[in-house]
Amino acid sequence: MIRYCIVMFKIRLFQARCRKIRKNFKNKIKGVTDREMRAEISSICAFEEQCLQEDIDILMTEYLIGLANSNFVPTPTDNDHWQNCEHVYPNRKVLTAKGISVLQSLLRQERHDKSILLIQIGSVVIGIIGALTALFAIILE
Repeated sequence: MIRYCIVMFKIRLFQARCRKIRKNFKNKIKGVTDREMRAEISSICAFEEQCLQEDIDILMTEYLIGLANSNFVPTPTDNDHWQNCEHVYPNRKVLTAKGISVLQSLLRQERHDKSILLIQIGSVVIGIIGALTALFAIILE
């Protein structure tokens, strides 16, 4: 839970930086009339946003892969579930939206299976306790 909070906090920080970049872009572009200068400012802002988006993708991928490894859940291996980073870390692979969705559903299924097992074990234990209580009540009478 703490790891989730830390990852989500970092993602929110990156998203805030993206919003700040967009706001600064709008302010910079207002006074510029030259098309080439506008295109240059636009490409610089787009590059900065893409770098931040890659950082977000890396954080999310590392978090989900860590969860999958700790729960012994297999990670997706298809090429359509992975993509290469282009700007910050050129040879690094991150999960695509489809890969994130698949891995999250696998993790949810694993949690569900574990909870069902605990409920079944709990039911058996409570049944045994009830039977022993009834047996003691009959013996003591």
